[in-house]
Amino acid sequence: MHILNAVYGDSTGGRWGATLKTAELLAGRGHRVTLLIAPEDADKVPDYGQANIDVVTLRNSGHYDLLASFRARRLIRARGVDAIVAHSGRAIHMLKRAAPLGVPVIAFNHSHNIKRTLKADAFFCITPYMKRIVDAATGGRKPAFVVSNAVQVPPLEVLSERHDDPLYRIGAIGRMVPNKGFQHLVAALGLLAREGMQFRATIAGDSPIRGMVTLFLVLLFGAVGMLASQALARLADGRTTVYGNMGGDGQPQSQAAVFSRFAMFGDDLQVAVTKPRWLLGRTWGTMSVSLKVESRLDAVVYRAKFVPTIFAARQFVNHGHVTVNGQRVNIASYRVKEGDLVEVRQKSKQLALVLEAVALTERDVPDYLEVDHSKMTVKFVRTPSLGDVPYPVQMEPNLVVEYYAKN
Repeated sequence: MHILNAVYGDSTGGRWGATLKTAELLAGRGHRVTLLIAPEDADKVPDYGQANIDVVTLRNSGHYDLLASFRARRLIRARGVDAIVAHSGRAIHMLKRAAPLGVPVIAFNHSHNIKRTLKADAFFCITPYMKRIVDAATGGRKPAFVVSNAVQVPPLEVLSERHDDPLYRIGAIGRMVPNKGFQHLVAALGLLAREGMQFRATIAGDSPIRGMVTLFLVLLFGAVGMLASQALARLADGRTTVYGNMGGDGQPQSQAAVFSRFAMFGDDLQVAVTKPRWLLGRTWGTMSVSLKVESRLDAVVYRAKFVPTIFAARQFVNHGHVTVNGQRVNIASYRVKEGDLVEVRQKSKQLALVLEAVALTERDVPDYLEVDHSKMTVKFVRTPSLGDVPYPVQMEPNLVVEYYAKN
C-alpha cells in the first residue's frame, strides 16, 4: 500500500517521534510511505535514503486552510495514496477535506484531547483508556484500535539479564520540560531515600531543564548516576519492564502508581496500567497541595458541628437542609469557595440532631472556618493545608497514597 503519514504542530515532543517511527515501521513492512510535514520541519527529519520513505512538505496555516486542502488533494491523487494516517488535529482537518472517496483518513490519537480528531474515518489510540474515550465520543460507530507508541526494544539477552542485588530499579522517560514534573519525581526520590528505601533510579530525556534536574539530584544524593536515553525497571525477581506514559500534568505520579502496583504489589502490568491513578496537587503553574476534600460542602457542615458525623453531614446536605450564599444546595460534593457562607435552613435549625451536635465538646471548630452557632452559619475562610485539619489521629498521607496505588 501507499500510505500518507502526516503531522503538523510541535516537532519536538513524543508525537513527532512517534510519527517518524510510524513511517519507519510501515516502510519496514514493505509499504510505500509519504511523510507529509510543514516546510519548517524539513530539517528535523532523518535522511532515510532508500528506505521507501518520501518526505514532502506542504504549508498549512491552520485548521481551515482550504488552499492547503486543495494542494493536498492534488498530492494524494498524483501519488496514488491508498490510506492516510494523521497524527494531529490540523493534519486531520486538512486531509479529511482533501481525501478522495475511498481513501480513509485514520487519526492517530496521542492524547485524550480528541475533539479535533473526530472527523476521521477510524482511530488508532495509544491506550485502552483513550479508545474508550473515542468510542464514547463516536458512539462506537467508527472503528478504533489500540496501537501503542512504537519503542526501540533492547535485545532479548539484555532484557533477560538478572541482578542479584535487592534494589528497586525506578525508571522515568520523557522530554524534560516543566509541565511534565520531573522536578517532583526527583523530590519524591529524595523522600524515598530519607525513608531508607534502597533503589536505583534512571531518568531519561533531554531539554533545557535537564541541568536543573541534574542539580536537584546532586543536591539530594550528592551524586548523579546516569541520565540515559532509555529507561527500564529491572526487579530483583527477574522481571523487567520498559514503561512510561503520556506527558502533561501528573506524569511522574502516574508512573509511580503503575510502578508500585507492578513491582511492589504484584499486579499484572495491564492491570497496573488500567486501574485508576491519583494526582496530588499539580505539576504546572502555581503549586497547590491543599486538601480539596475539606472544601466539600458535607465536610464544611461536619467541621462546623452542625451534625455529629460525616455520614450524617452527607445525608443532611442531600436532604436540602443547607444553603450556600442563600441558595439551596443538596450536593454533598459541592466545592465551597473561600468567602462562601453556608447556613442551616430556617426550618432545620431546631432539629434535635443539629442542637445535639452543636453541644458536643469532643471536637473543636478549626480556625479556617468562622462559625456562628446562634445563627447556624459558617464562613469558609480559606482552604486548609494538612496541618490545619483537626484529625483525631496522626495523618500519614504517604500511606493513603500507597493504599490507592495498591487498590
